[in-house]
Amino acid sequence: MVNPFRATLVLGTPGSGKSYCVINQFIKQQIAKGYALYCYDFKYPDLSTIVYNHLLQNRDKYAGDVRFYVINFDDPRRSHRCNPINPAFMSDIADAYESAYVILLNLNKTWIQKQGDFFVESPIILLAAIIWYLKIFDGGRYCTFPHAIELLNKPYSDVFTILTSYRELENYLSPFMDAWKGGAMEQLQGQIASAKIPLSRMISPSLYWIMSGDDFTLDINNPEQPKVLCVGNNPDRQNIYSAALGLYNARIVKLVNRKGKLKSSILVDEVPTIYFRGLDTLIATARSNKVAVCLGAQDFSQLVRDYGEKEARDPERHRQHLFRTGRGRNREEPLGTLRQGAPAAQVRQYDERGHFHQHQHPAGLPDTRLQDIQPLTGDVRGKRIGQFRRDHQAENIPRPDHGGQCRGGGRDEGVQTDTRHHGLHGRGRPGPYAGGNRA
Repeated sequence: MVNPFRATLVLGTPGSGKSYCVINQFIKQQIAKGYALYCYDFKYPDLSTIVYNHLLQNRDKYAGDVRFYVINFDDPRRSHRCNPINPAFMSDIADAYESAYVILLNLNKTWIQKQGDFFVESPIILLAAIIWYLKIFDGGRYCTFPHAIELLNKPYSDVFTILTSYRELENYLSPFMDAWKGGAMEQLQGQIASAKIPLSRMISPSLYWIMSGDDFTLDINNPEQPKVLCVGNNPDRQNIYSAALGLYNARIVKLVNRKGKLKSSILVDEVPTIYFRGLDTLIATARSNKVAVCLGAQDFSQLVRDYGEKEARDPERHRQHLFRTGRGRNREEPLGTLRQGAPAAQVRQYDERGHFHQHQHPAGLPDTRLQDIQPLTGDVRGKRIGQFRRDHQAENIPRPDHGGQCRGGGRDEGVQTDTRHHGLHGRGRPGPYAGGNRA
């Protein structure tokens, strides 16, 4: 691949090797070239372990002091904390609206195809007003996602009285105030319940803990503090975790797509499992800002099901590189069938008895020619093709204690005992895994 900044789409049926043969190679080579990296790990820690180990081996490829961070809602002890609605990165109420939009559409994916409907926009407006209130109140001290959920679940009479006391929110909430003052209580209750019911699924101590801290910021391609970030999902809890992770995705997309930053990579395998707002804009405009985007999915029917027909076609329309593993476009055609673009030809053959036969052969090489083709091995632009090797034993991701150290048992317990061991091959340099506020 000559230019990775032109977006890449990887399609393949389950078990066809799209992660092992393509996504993993993106991770290894981009870390070896010093890319700031964001990796969405749907089956955590499969991809995160690869990212961590290759960062250990290539830490010297980065100009700055690169750090490794993990968001893992299943085990907060092995996760860093990050506030996705940090007030420092919100300059306008439109930023609060975008955050509310991403959260609610990830919790209700059917709303993606109903954007603009009254009972879709109403809860988004209400949550956006609450987020912006938390941003402007007391300097943003309480501007976290857990505080927004808790405030939303207070009696609406108290909430509206507080919010409308700010002039910039008075007009924003006028549809709710008109319904309240006009006695349309059923309409008002429906508007509020549309926000409360889906968000109540996210009331969790682990989500509250992780989303209320500030161990690091989401500007991963900051030249002064380059970061490698892995966020882990869980297939059993994806309906809950995807909303929170979608918010991280949306914030990262806005922060990385800026001038004067380091080259960076956005890797999202199994992209249909999460609503990625702004993905089409990122693919179309991020090339000039040195942002390489790689998306993985099983087929387009998944994207159409979860994103809708219009948004599902954006990645296909804007991408420049396409990898297919397993079966072809219609699942009947094996991947690897060679087509040369030639029209169907008349094929004449004689059998053993000397009888003449003539039939149409499909365009491309005959099957007999395909049998003679040998697997490709060798060096292609410095990368070994056809052989997959494991030269070292993988290290498990250590656990931060948010107090300055990574602690735990030995390899069997999945953590490392000494932060000095995080350097490259025991050189004694401090490792890239950062805990607490050492970013």
